[in-house]
Amino acid sequence: MVKTFTRTLLLFINLFLLACNAAPKADLPKESGTEVRESKIELEEKETGSTISYGKKSQRYYQITQLPFPTFWGGEAYSIITPEGELYLIDGGFQGEDGERIARYIDEHGGRVKGWILTHPHVDHIGAFLDYMKENSANVEKVYYSPFTREFFEEEQDPEIYSIINNPRAILFYEFLAVQEATEDSVEYLPLQMGDRLLLGELELKCYASFDADRRDVNANSLVFTLSYGEFTLLLTGDMTEATLEDIQLTADEEAGIWNTDVIQIPHHGYMAGIATDALYQATKPQYALLDCTVEEYEKNSVNIQSHVKMIEELGIRVIKRFASAEGNRIIIYTG
Repeated sequence: MVKTFTRTLLLFINLFLLACNAAPKADLPKESGTEVRESKIELEEKETGSTISYGKKSQRYYQITQLPFPTFWGGEAYSIITPEGELYLIDGGFQGEDGERIARYIDEHGGRVKGWILTHPHVDHIGAFLDYMKENSANVEKVYYSPFTREFFEEEQDPEIYSIINNPRAILFYEFLAVQEATEDSVEYLPLQMGDRLLLGELELKCYASFDADRRDVNANSLVFTLSYGEFTLLLTGDMTEATLEDIQLTADEEAGIWNTDVIQIPHHGYMAGIATDALYQATKPQYALLDCTVEEYEKNSVNIQSHVKMIEELGIRVIKRFASAEGNRIIIYTG
């Protein structure tokens, strides 16, 4: 009953977002194509998944995986494994089946999480994290998150917008606060702010967008950050919107790494909602794009996913689909 209700709710949200974003905005025009750059990465495709590699092959490397969770709706889950075997996670998907999968994944990769990055408190992003923390918080060292406030959810808003885009039943903010309060004696909770930099081993994380109360939409307050090593840059976008992009364009230096990426995670699971133009891809110039939807969503063209993919591919950007991978699509960054 709960899973059925959640799926129905998310379908309603996505259909509403489609209506809101059906037409491109006039101030974000489509251009002819992305800048052509010499490739410094390689792509290998197998039935088990695609592998993007950077650097000279060696025994020392970082592995970033787009985890292949097959839930009906497109939750989001990524992992980072360092050469020393330390595990970092990004989001994790829904409660229930995704929670069980993420728990197994952690057990299979050492049983401890060095750091868990949460882009925003929607059910399809932090549900599995909450499941895991309620039983296994001793296995998690640090949690990084977009610092939403109680006031953001409690202030009076436009009833129609609040009831759909920011519907409380799609948000697990208060559940996150409860877990944080129950576990903060043993787990370090660290808010990520715009401009913050972290080192995950030798990978540099730079945050370009975080919570901003002026953006009255949960998705628009997703963490947006790059993971970089050498000349390689991966951009993680959560469910960012065009409002997020506009703010980044106002605050990020012209030479910032975000404007010269190699791989981008397509926002909002590929739904043409929140991001309805090609402005993000024109600005960041990626060679590859990671799509997080499920095969059911893609085949049914939920919220115009196929149109979004076509738009990206017309820019010369190769789209790598999560559902086409049995073991997860990987990015291998050699450092040896």
